[in-house]
Amino acid sequence: MVRYGLCRLNGCGKSTLLTSIGMIELPIPDHMDVFHLTREIEASDMSSLEVAMNCDEERIKLEAEVECIAAHDAVCGEALYRIYERLDAMDASTAEKRAAETLNDLSSWLIMWLEHCGKPVIGANELIANTTSGKWPLE
Repeated sequence: MVRYGLCRLNGCGKSTLLTSIGMIELPIPDHMDVFHLTREIEASDMSSLEVAMNCDEERIKLEAEVECIAAHDAVCGEALYRIYERLDAMDASTAEKRAAETLNDLSSWLIMWLEHCGKPVIGANELIANTTSGKWPLE
């Protein structure tokens, strides 16, 4: 996986460029996935892993449909089959593992970035361990 960072002065167009990429206004190869977060998430008691898992709205909706159908109508085999087919296609069973790996990658990237900027990283190993377990610093 390759990641890029944009570093320039305020007002030079970094956010505009990222918004254009996020809205697929620029040509993006078919093999690339683009995720653009347009705002920060407010502080909460949720772990970073819970926040990441809650961003997958389609998976959450499909899993809720399965629960609803299972609780109310045991005869909807065809509907359940289509939902499970979609969940399998999106690899929903590994969503938590993939989210944890992404958070781990982000914490490693954060440490490298801070070291590059000449800022001491106190407790770098603890940062990675906490991020992997679902804890993410708010700063």
